[in-house]
Amino acid sequence: MDLFIKSKLSPDEKILWEGRPELGIFIMGRKLDSLFFVCFIIYSAVVIMLRIFDELVPITNLVVVPFLLGLFLWLCINFIKIRTRYIISDKRAMSFIDLFLWRIESQSLIDRIRRLGKYVYPGAKIGFIDIEEVSFIDIKDVEGVYNILNNLVNKK
Repeated sequence: MDLFIKSKLSPDEKILWEGRPELGIFIMGRKLDSLFFVCFIIYSAVVIMLRIFDELVPITNLVVVPFLLGLFLWLCINFIKIRTRYIISDKRAMSFIDLFLWRIESQSLIDRIRRLGKYVYPGAKIGFIDIEEVSFIDIKDVEGVYNILNNLVNKK
């Protein structure tokens, strides 16, 4: 655990779970195959370009530009996921995104949680948990994390 997260915890606070989102792009809990993703981006860009220009577009623009856009999007999403941490303590649920000079923090006190929902799509191993101010997105053990949170909320 890094010093930033330690500084956010009170001395008597215990960490019950710590995790990160799974890498990759997920739609409805299923990992999007990168080849499918690139093909989808290329197809979308071709359709958009043909409608915008209404003329023949050089083949390099039809292939290279959408591929680079798709690659850039994939890299950005995974960079943010690598820098994201989820923590559940006995007093609150927290999420941190560390983007070097800019940190995004969210937290929800356990005794104030009124809405707690879990979303797992049929046949998927990845899901997310939505709390009032915090969301744990693309986590593997949705059931286990939900049970930890539910037990804490019902105990208070």
